[in-house]
Amino acid sequence: MPEKNFSQLNNDNLTPPNSTPRSKALVGILTVLAVLILFLGAWQIRSQVRRPFDAATGQAVATLSDSLVVLSNRDTDGDGLSDYDEIYIYKTSPYLEDTDSDGPSDREELDEETNPNCPIGQNCDTPLEIALPDNTAVVQSGIILSENSAAADTESDILLESLGAQIDADTLRQLLIANGARAEDLENISDEDLLDSYRNILASQEQD
Repeated sequence: MPEKNFSQLNNDNLTPPNSTPRSKALVGILTVLAVLILFLGAWQIRSQVRRPFDAATGQAVATLSDSLVVLSNRDTDGDGLSDYDEIYIYKTSPYLEDTDSDGPSDREELDEETNPNCPIGQNCDTPLEIALPDNTAVVQSGIILSENSAAADTESDILLESLGAQIDADTLRQLLIANGARAEDLENISDEDLLDSYRNILASQEQD
């Protein structure tokens, strides 16, 4: 029996005198907060590294889209066909009204269903081929990418703003629960204590 009393005595000595369910819950919450802030710091760094590349990609696609729109509205040689149609569809020269130099303009030959790349009277080996690329998809891809980039930037800004010093207790509780904290533990901590703990951890992370 003395051995059992000694074991109980040891257990009593190892238990912090101020250990309560509330303090244990607070320790758990602080641990989750620390992990959450570390994760957010890594996410922010990753976002800052990727953003220039995403912006460059979006700009490149937007530039391509703008170029296609310009070509669609331009008729450099004045033959009635847009530069876009001549380059990408009919494979004729956008700078020559009569690509094959046989008299009729490229538009006239197309209206007569003859080959604007083959002079009249000659038997060209290459038949008239009209390519119909899905330029709409290309143009739309630029718009979609731009919209996605803007949406991503907006979501990032909202997230970073919400996780700043002005975060409200309800949002913080939702984030903690989403990252593994128990709602029962959070109920035992006041909004003020929860926000103070968050700000203290955030300040220590910024100092590091």
